[in-house]
Amino acid sequence: MKVSRYTDRDAAEREYLNRIDQLAGEIRSRHITTVAGQASIYEYKRTDAERFQADGEPDDPESYPWVAAEADAVDDTLSVAAAKILENRGLWWQGAIEIERQRMKGKNRVRAAETVREMYDAWQDARDAMEAVSDQIAGQQQQPQ
Repeated sequence: MKVSRYTDRDAAEREYLNRIDQLAGEIRSRHITTVAGQASIYEYKRTDAERFQADGEPDDPESYPWVAAEADAVDDTLSVAAAKILENRGLWWQGAIEIERQRMKGKNRVRAAETVREMYDAWQDARDAMEAVSDQIAGQQQQPQ
């Protein structure tokens, strides 16, 4: 006789849906900061880098303070710093899309599952897929950002 730790199917579903959401959040936090206000800094840097490139990459650090700060921090040119800012954002953007895809696929499988074992399998598959995305982002991301 097998004893289940769940009182009913709905309790198991809630747990596996929560596990998937928690993992997606944890993976996202590996590649972006969870520090308050940092998302705004990333947006300022992105906007500054895009403006720098659109303006023809002039040698004018005062007009592009976020790009200039990045260049100074990593001892690079303004052009290289701007390119790295935008490249890292692009990598994260694509990774975030794929993490969300795998999160939703996993949750849909959990909801459709008829047994706790099927829910567990859905959770494992979602976990493996999101971890693979995380590994891919980590292997391509340039520091700092």
